[in-house]
Amino acid sequence: MLDIAYEEFERLEEQIKDSEISDREEFLDMWQFEDEYSHNHIEENQDAFMKMANEYFEENNLPYEAKLGCENIVVVPIKDNKNQ
Repeated sequence: MLDIAYEEFERLEEQIKDSEISDREEFLDMWQFEDEYSHNHIEENQDAFMKMANEYFEENNLPYEAKLGCENIVVVPIKDNKNQ
């Protein structure tokens, strides 16, 4: 079940639509959800969110990338990734 992935993806879409996305935005933080969900469930949702977000960025020609951070998914501008 990808319930939290879809919920977080809606939050991402809203932030982009409202131009409220920062240079480093965090989604699906393990600590935020671990009281309600197992780590396996959260990791499955993190993987799904990362895939959905990156497909969305590519389809809409948006200069962002979603990648695995420390216990979460981070969305960063692509230009920053090339400098790392």
